[in-house]
Amino acid sequence: MFKKVFFVSILCCQIFSVQCEEENVKLLHENVDEFLENVGLDTNLSFSGDGNLTAAFIHQKETANFENESMSYQGNIDLHYLNHTNEFGYGFEFSVKTRSGIIKTGSAIVDEFYAFIETDRLGRFNIGYTATAADTFTIGGNSIFTAYGGPDSGNLGAFFNQSAGTIIGTGCHVDDGKAAKIAWFSPTVKGFSLAMSYTLDSKRSAPFKTKHCSENCNSDHNVCWDYAHTSGFSRHILTVAGKYEYGSDDDFNATITMGGWFGKGKSGTIEGGVHDVRAYQIGAILGYKEFKVAFGFIDCGRSIVDKHLAAGDSPFFDENIDYDVHDTRIGLKHGADAGKIYTYGVSYNEDNWILSAGYFRSVVNFSDSKAERAIANIVTVGAEYRFNRALSVYAEYNNIITKTCDRARIYAKACGQGCEGANRANMLMFGTKFNL
Repeated sequence: MFKKVFFVSILCCQIFSVQCEEENVKLLHENVDEFLENVGLDTNLSFSGDGNLTAAFIHQKETANFENESMSYQGNIDLHYLNHTNEFGYGFEFSVKTRSGIIKTGSAIVDEFYAFIETDRLGRFNIGYTATAADTFTIGGNSIFTAYGGPDSGNLGAFFNQSAGTIIGTGCHVDDGKAAKIAWFSPTVKGFSLAMSYTLDSKRSAPFKTKHCSENCNSDHNVCWDYAHTSGFSRHILTVAGKYEYGSDDDFNATITMGGWFGKGKSGTIEGGVHDVRAYQIGAILGYKEFKVAFGFIDCGRSIVDKHLAAGDSPFFDENIDYDVHDTRIGLKHGADAGKIYTYGVSYNEDNWILSAGYFRSVVNFSDSKAERAIANIVTVGAEYRFNRALSVYAEYNNIITKTCDRARIYAKACGQGCEGANRANMLMFGTKFNL
């Protein structure tokens, strides 16, 4: 696999540039734009994109029936339209995500599709399927990870058989994603900027995909997923965020962000209900020339956690038992939450090399007992070498340790989900990135 990835890297290098060492090599979309301009075709349309091909070698303690990927590809292709008048600019963005297995699983391929208008005084307004203001401003230790990105890739679950109830990805996981919304981003004034967004319904998250579960879904599957913090949805979501930036890249610099999510939690079940969305984040990046350090914290509170509490102690988990979700012992207890995430990172960037190391920790409570938690700890070390603007190769090591509790495993088993117990893994990844 490593030979295949290396061969693709060399092939891409030859495609993008005859002299791979030249830093000023033009990207594919820049060559296309120049060609269209030379022939007199100025359409205000442009495109860009990126790709990431990875080979993974992983040794994990628990594999069960889990089929992890050994090769993975992910990337984006973006179409941009921009026009100007004397006072403002306007246009649209259209983004297609390409990722291994995305068609097989039935996930939406179109990631973003929104129109925008921007002025110097009022800032920028996005209308359509796009990210929330809080998610756009969120930074943390993961923001300076290089190579594959470890938990920041959002794709570790394709390789690692995680423990039931654990979180192994960055970002606020109760965020409504790219659901249809209105978002506003202010101009930057003396380093300060603000942003806000409003989403009517988090379920409307896939452009051109019309099949959605109705509000009154009441199958046992949906009941289970509500207990597991993941199937509830939200409406009337307001996110707010602020950012402060100081300094320059060739000297001391800093970026600090804060953000919050507020919305109405909705359940797919007829009875019961879930808690409203209340979450916040804080993060910072501090840099001096080639060095950067960063940290981030996200508290999802009790967002979209089922209000119903189980009666009695949870039984011991037994993989041979088919648990009934309506058993009064099965359910969250007082003190359960949607999870907290901590990220820390350090990086060094000089010439063609980028080096980074980071630590990720998540904690999800299933009751007020410390014995009933799902915890993930991930250490990530990566190195990336850039041939030029178009192409780079990288290597990364991840040490992943997750553990959980009987209560979380029983919920997962009752839902027909993966109910893995404690697991750990060492993972080596080699890959190549390219920009179009």
